Amino acid sequence: AWLDDDAALYLFFSNTKDLKLITRTVDEDTACKRSIEVSRAGLHIALFAKSEARDALMIKAREIEAQFPRLFLGVDSSERPLCAAALPDLMDEESGVRKHVRCVFADVQIADLRASASSVGPSLTLEHAALASHGRSLMEFHRRHRFCGHCGSQTVSQHGGGRRICMNHPEYAEREPTRAHPVCDGMVFPRSDPVVIAAVLNADRSHVLVGRGKRFPKGMYSVLAGFMEHGESVEDAVRREVFEESGIRVGRVEYDSSQPWPFPYSLMIGCIAYVAENVPHAEHITLDVTELDDAQWIPVSSLQALLEQAARTPAAELAASAASLWLPPPSAIANRLIQRAAQIASSTTPRSQQ
Repeated sequence: AWLDDDAALYLFFSNTKDLKLITRTVDEDTACKRSIEVSRAGLHIALFAKSEARDALMIKAREIEAQFPRLFLGVDSSERPLCAAALPDLMDEESGVRKHVRCVFADVQIADLRASASSVGPSLTLEHAALASHGRSLMEFHRRHRFCGHCGSQTVSQHGGGRRICMNHPEYAEREPTRAHPVCDGMVFPRSDPVVIAAVLNADRSHVLVGRGKRFPKGMYSVLAGFMEHGESVEDAVRREVFEESGIRVGRVEYDSSQPWPFPYSLMIGCIAYVAENVPHAEHITLDVTELDDAQWIPVSSLQALLEQAARTPAAELAASAASLWLPPPSAIANRLIQRAAQIASSTTPRSQQ
């Protein structure tokens, strides 16, 4: 019912591998006249009113709907349903814009959420960034679970995208099982993959560990991160990841904060970690060259200047510059963890007594 509500607002994604966000740049007066909600910080995101979205929803082919169903994301402060959908994958070669998008909507653009997340002074408000993240993660989940992991049959979306169910499931099939179509209990729900990310302080709290990933832009360094394994605690995952990538032995680990990351649907669990005490060579870096290009201890005294640089200069400019070392932007949890580590290092009160 929410998906068909006339008051619904729709967030659209391109039907491509990277699920880019379809946006428009409009002024606030136009937005008010069209009942379009836009971000106040740059007007980069648009929620299309159902009356505007109707034509786009009608041209969605059956195979597109099966792969990218319409999704219910929640309601806004005015109790209007917030929904997401993907548009058919037709490209206008001359303009580089989806043909159906051009046919249905005016003044649209296609935005890369990953690039937006790397901008300075986030191009999206926190509310809209969260909505876009939710929509992209859920869209990605449905694309990756089109077939049942139990019997291989197709799955279908239910409950506004809240789950996918096997077409042989009794709740869906409503028929007697046969050899060709046995009963299957396949049902899968959207999930988040946990990733640990940690700022590591050395023994005397004078340095923070950073590394350069293989796919990082030129000069970018960040704190170390990795997926959790089954049966691991957050603390053990931090210790293992840091040791595997850098050879550093970590002792105490403390949770700090978290951040969703919709590529494809991860949850970054941010921690502050401390080098293990009374362990010989615990701070010696032994690089895993399959994971990192480099890792080094940065003096805490130099962090403030690096953090200020990250706050005022777009990542794309830093990557194109001669800067040999720069940090992720303030919108990234890595930046927040580095800030927190710097605060701890500069505090005269031991962390254990805070």
